[in-house]
Amino acid sequence: GINAEYGSASASANASASASAIKKNKVAIPDANYIREMFNTCENPIKAINQFQIENGLQIASLEPVLPLLDLHSISRVKFHHSVIRLLQSKLTKKLEGMPRESLEKMLKQAFSQIQHKELMPVALEIMKLLNPVPSTCLKKVAALPEVYKQCSIEVKRQVWEKHQGIFGDEVRPILNKYIWEKDVELHKGSESLTAAAPFFAIAPRKRRESPVVQQLKEMIGLSFPLYQMMLIFVRTLYQRNKTSHFCTLRSDMLMSFHDCKIQDIYKQDPCHDFAFYIQYAVNEKRIQDKIQPKLKEFYIKIVTEKTELLSDTAIILADPYVLNVFLLHKPLS
Repeated sequence: GINAEYGSASASANASASASAIKKNKVAIPDANYIREMFNTCENPIKAINQFQIENGLQIASLEPVLPLLDLHSISRVKFHHSVIRLLQSKLTKKLEGMPRESLEKMLKQAFSQIQHKELMPVALEIMKLLNPVPSTCLKKVAALPEVYKQCSIEVKRQVWEKHQGIFGDEVRPILNKYIWEKDVELHKGSESLTAAAPFFAIAPRKRRESPVVQQLKEMIGLSFPLYQMMLIFVRTLYQRNKTSHFCTLRSDMLMSFHDCKIQDIYKQDPCHDFAFYIQYAVNEKRIQDKIQPKLKEFYIKIVTEKTELLSDTAIILADPYVLNVFLLHKPLS
């Protein structure tokens, strides 16, 4: 009961000295090792427990009359303390916003040492969410702790992905597989008909780019051009390996999706943007208009004569089935 949980300060001097002499962890929180050592060195376990509760319990005078009521309602001390922790986390989180970076980094250093404890993890996660960039030492540790990494916000995960391409690849791979599967389903829907592909090519480009998979990939990239470049490398490599033309569609869809949302941090840095824009305009109109032909020829001549690295990306954009469909239905550029 109450006496067992919150005993009076009548513990012996030996029990108190033994407990206080034990070294605590970095943030002075008694953990399992601390308690184990306490029992190994104390003379009277009961007194040591009472002293431990006095030193580590909630020292609030107004709280003492409430504790018997909790016992009457069969509310355990564990449940009570967890509710207190959640309340403190909520109040601390609100205070974190607006704090200077120096203060946040200092708090993160303390909180991160206990990040593997699920009760304390939310504080460190919230601090990292507010820090941009997160200290590289923390990102490295997050990448090595799957249970922590899974709980991180997308803002923190992006920073982890920028430094760990393998982790980003693991996250992207199933999404890309889903994209290819969905495209195959769309293409072969009603395959018994001679015009089975007609509905596939009838989908408007902007509507295509609104697919949940494309939007999910865009959300993962955010405003990070390094992640966008990483995504293009994955798409280019998978296309070269599997010869699946849907990857060509994805190359254009990703670029133009950022264009649709006016995210200039991404699409303005992609050297293929103008070319892809005019190509997708032709796909949308289902014909190559006379006014865009000079633009396409100008870009094509540039990359061929200068032999730039854009040649492979341009080829991928042109290998998009939607683009090939337009070219097959209309005469080639003269």
